[in-house]
Amino acid sequence: MQKQLARRKRLNVDIVVTEFANRTAQKAPVDKEFCSRGLRALEGSRPPARVAIAFGVRCVEALGHRPRLDACVECGRAYPFPRPALGDGGLTCEACARPGAALAISPATIGAFERLRSVSWDEAFALPLARVEAELSALLEAQVARLIGHPTRSTKFQQELRRLSPISEGRAVAGEANLYP
Repeated sequence: MQKQLARRKRLNVDIVVTEFANRTAQKAPVDKEFCSRGLRALEGSRPPARVAIAFGVRCVEALGHRPRLDACVECGRAYPFPRPALGDGGLTCEACARPGAALAISPATIGAFERLRSVSWDEAFALPLARVEAELSALLEAQVARLIGHPTRSTKFQQELRRLSPISEGRAVAGEANLYP
C-alpha cells in the first residue's frame, strides 16, 4: 500500500510539473533543462509535495510572472501591512483587495515564497515549510490559474484520483483537496 501511495504522489507531481511547464510555456518559452531538473529531483528521497512547490515557484519566477510581494500592487503601500491578500500581480492591502478576487495569505507564506525563489534547489528542499506548505500550494495554483486563464487540469485529475481511491495513508480520502500530494 505504501508503494502505491508513493507512486501516486510521484505521478501527481509529474502531472503538476508537466502542466505548469506546458501551460505557462504558451505565455513564454520554458527551458527543457529547467523542467528536467524538477523531475530529476523526484528521483531522490525528496518529498513530492516539496518538489512541486519548489518547481512551481521557480517556474513562475523563470517566466517573469512572479507576484510582487514588497508592496500593494494597487496603491503602492509598502509591505508589511495587516491582512495581506494575493491579487492579480501580487499583494494587495486590505483596503485595495477586491472581495473574491484576492486570496488571503499569511506573512509566513509570503516569507517562505520569497525564500524559495532565492535559494538553491537543495536549500529549497531543506527549508522548514510544514505550516505553510498547503498555503504555498494554493498560492501557486491561484497564480498559475491566473496565467493560463482557468484552473489547472492536474488539480481536477488529482481530486478525481483521491475520490476514486478508497484509502489514502490509512484514512478516508473524501473531502481531501490539496494540489500537491
